[in-house]
Amino acid sequence: MEGEPKFQEEVSSWRTGRYIKENPSIDRNDLGFEYLEAKVASSLAPFLDRNVDSKQLIDFIPYQTESITSPLLAIQCNMFVCGGMVIGLCISHRIVNATVLHKFSDEWAKASRIGIHRVDNIELSFSLAMLLPTREMVPESMYVLPRKPGLKTASKTFVFYRLGISSLWTNADNKGLKRLPSRLQFVTTVIWKALKHGKLRPSLIAHMLNLRGRTLLPISGDCCGKPIKPIFIRFFQEMSKSIQLQDLV
Repeated sequence: MEGEPKFQEEVSSWRTGRYIKENPSIDRNDLGFEYLEAKVASSLAPFLDRNVDSKQLIDFIPYQTESITSPLLAIQCNMFVCGGMVIGLCISHRIVNATVLHKFSDEWAKASRIGIHRVDNIELSFSLAMLLPTREMVPESMYVLPRKPGLKTASKTFVFYRLGISSLWTNADNKGLKRLPSRLQFVTTVIWKALKHGKLRPSLIAHMLNLRGRTLLPISGDCCGKPIKPIFIRFFQEMSKSIQLQDLV
């Protein structure tokens, strides 16, 4: 691969640690990460189709299921016969969210353009631990809800545009509202009400609140970790005889 030594030099500057199972934490011991190279006996064009089956892309990443012993970072470079290249990236969700992944990819691309030695600082920050209470100060809770063997879950993605939200608000029965909800609150309420199918069964809905930009002490954009807080809202049967929009808002 043309430029292969340069590519390896760039990725070798990223040093990662290991996850400690006994005391859930990250040991930043700079043991490195897993780097793989694969040759694909095909051209890249078929995989760039918008309707490509996502299952066909699984082989382009280093591993499919994360385990306790998996490296925090693994990279697989897939080289096609046409000269194209696909980089598969796996980073542990224990320490990385979309913000950090974007920062990682951006710094890597910058190092590829101008050279690794011309980048001022490409190391991510681990200062988030200094802003949060230690494990001894808060009760340990691995899961919010008990996980039952064989429990089946379903997930769906809904996309709401501004005009669609305005149309929903116009047609909604909002007479009993004491205050106007935000767009997020309103859309969440509409989905929640629809999923209940008019039944007065107890239910719970959760949102993950991003704490970046919401803390007294600032959190840097290159800070590793997931500064989030789960927000839970519960609905109980005794609250109402029928489900109205204001009951869920």
